Amino acid sequence: MTYTIVGSIQVHQYWGASSRSLAECMFFDGIWEGNFVDLHGCLFTETSLFRQVLFDRWLEMEGITGGINQSQIANFRKRSYYFKTDPLARSGLTLYYWLSSEGNAKLHQVETVTDDYGHFLVRIAMGRPGPSTQTTQAFISHGMKHSIVQLGIGGGMGGGASEPEGAGAGASGGVPGRLTIVSDIDDTIKITEVLDKRAMLRNTFLNEFKSVAGMEDAFRAFKTRHSVKFIYLSSSPWQLHPSLKAFLENFPDGWNVILQKMACQDVPSLVEFLRDSSEYKIGELRRIFASGGEFVLIGDEGERDPEIYDQISIEHKHSVKAICIRRLRTKDDDHILTRFHPQNRDRVIIFSDGGELKHSMFNA
Repeated sequence: MTYTIVGSIQVHQYWGASSRSLAECMFFDGIWEGNFVDLHGCLFTETSLFRQVLFDRWLEMEGITGGINQSQIANFRKRSYYFKTDPLARSGLTLYYWLSSEGNAKLHQVETVTDDYGHFLVRIAMGRPGPSTQTTQAFISHGMKHSIVQLGIGGGMGGGASEPEGAGAGASGGVPGRLTIVSDIDDTIKITEVLDKRAMLRNTFLNEFKSVAGMEDAFRAFKTRHSVKFIYLSSSPWQLHPSLKAFLENFPDGWNVILQKMACQDVPSLVEFLRDSSEYKIGELRRIFASGGEFVLIGDEGERDPEIYDQISIEHKHSVKAICIRRLRTKDDDHILTRFHPQNRDRVIIFSDGGELKHSMFNA
């Protein structure tokens, strides 16, 4: 059985050394397979006044923070928080955790070093999960600073155990002998308006996240009818993970999201991170495809999805069953098709919303 670590957890309690420059740790979703959990996290400093002023001033100059209501203010504070922190790169980290079994608790530990973006990935031995949800208390040590966090362990996709995955498939890989749908997020299932800079920033930081019409229903129908696995691959930075995770709760396998690493040193560069990065997406898709299986790729015409999916389809021509591209501004579907090599055009499905996508997929 495969279990997922539920939710993104922020360490909130500290003691020990000086209270200045306290470290915080966010855990992203991990996968419990067999006796191990592959746990992905990020270590960073709490917000600095300088970065906060810099970030808020930049968005003010872009003209998106004037005349906003209370709901938008709350969204802005929540979604901008992690952009105002500094990653702790190349920093040693020790994770202590207790695993309780039949009333007996045993202390374990694992050491790691963060990468250039403050991220780390550790494999921790947890034992076989029981039939009910378990909670493990973890103790994070960073230098002289320590933190307590509860790691809630439970089943993915609504609280039950998810389907078995292929060996080495990991949290975000394909599954041999099974269909996996890889979907973009911005302007594919969520209205972002990436091609309009001001609208994109407002939809990212101020406005409530809105789904493209019918996409939730279409994805749930695919899941029910074909028992597919979903992976959400976005060029958005990890700083938006909590907000995007909440949005994806209405989508099947919404925990299985891949976001881009970003150190927000140059604030205006955020705009480019919110737009598609071909190199990043192609690299992630190659890693996903390496696990095997068959794939459907879903994206939109706004940025580089057609070219990215076309490249991957050339490299893995027997693995890609369909490429679905959402129309944004183009009314001539032939214009979208010209962005693909001739050998890939027959597998391209062009749609405007979830209803059209569902009809096209079920009748393909």
